[in-house]
Amino acid sequence: MVNGVKLPIVWICLGLMVSCCNNTGNETNEFKGSSWEKSARLSLESEFIDVGHHHSGDELIRSIRFKNSGTDDLIIKRVMGVGQGIQVDFPKNPVKPGEGGIITIQIRTAGRIGTEERRIVILSNDMITPRQSVTVSMILDMDLGIRPRNVWFGDFKGSTPVKREFDIIGTRINEIDLKSLLIDAGIRSELLSFTIHDRRNAEPPSISVEVQLDPAHLQPGTFKIPIFAETKLSNTPILDVILTGSLLGSFEITPARVYFGQFVEGEVMHRTVTLSRYDGKAFRITGVRSNEACFSIDSVPGETASSHNLTIIFTPGKTSEMRFNSNVIVETDAQDGQQIDIPLYAFRKIVRSK
Repeated sequence: MVNGVKLPIVWICLGLMVSCCNNTGNETNEFKGSSWEKSARLSLESEFIDVGHHHSGDELIRSIRFKNSGTDDLIIKRVMGVGQGIQVDFPKNPVKPGEGGIITIQIRTAGRIGTEERRIVILSNDMITPRQSVTVSMILDMDLGIRPRNVWFGDFKGSTPVKREFDIIGTRINEIDLKSLLIDAGIRSELLSFTIHDRRNAEPPSISVEVQLDPAHLQPGTFKIPIFAETKLSNTPILDVILTGSLLGSFEITPARVYFGQFVEGEVMHRTVTLSRYDGKAFRITGVRSNEACFSIDSVPGETASSHNLTIIFTPGKTSEMRFNSNVIVETDAQDGQQIDIPLYAFRKIVRSK
């Protein structure tokens, strides 16, 4: 009786194993007939293109060759260049199975030097690899050049001198006589000063120029100062560079914007603002005025000091205005900031009826 029970169990297990094997085979056959196998396939001739040595400023044109190794039409949806100065042209019409095509890339190299790489990203209807890329590598030489061409000082404040650097680079850098190298801006010498550092033994070799800008001789606001480097070499006698940045005003307002919040008619609101100089110099407030009658000053300090507190009073009274966006103008005896605007904001409180 025991053996009579065991034999059916063995036969059942064997039947299940055969069934699983048959199912596996069916799944494989199903995959072979699926849309994945019948789709278009983008096959690149190469995923890496070595352009070799070129002179900086050359425009390089290269071709990316591909083939449709699938069984359906291949559609190039988009081609993107990752990096600077890249233009691409690719087939807009479908590519038949077994046929090939060319993607043309144009690379601008002006202002670049050394080893450079660009990546070309190709998007297609290839269901297996819809996104593929090609890396383009090159080595660019330059007789002489400046990096960066635009030296950004940023937004800064106060009277402490600010320093930045730019490099003179190129294959003819060793021909420059440092004693005859002239860095100048053709403007007042007290505003800019230059220090030259010989780094031609470094890798990559360069001549670094340290620029020191003295804000004490600069008016507040955005500045753009062209300067030049005179090299005395025949083919590139002069190299130019632009210094840009923004000098903030000499005064600091704390808080920078005075927010009264929500107001109701008849309510009187007070806010205190501190006006001071970054350089710590003393000044006197000669007057305060506002474009709106509802804003006033509690009292105007008469003493000379490096910092003053002002109490601004907001009295909206009866008004139909939903918001106030105004300012208080403070007049001082300082030559570099005779008028300072203090922004003021207020919003009407909305009272909902029950």
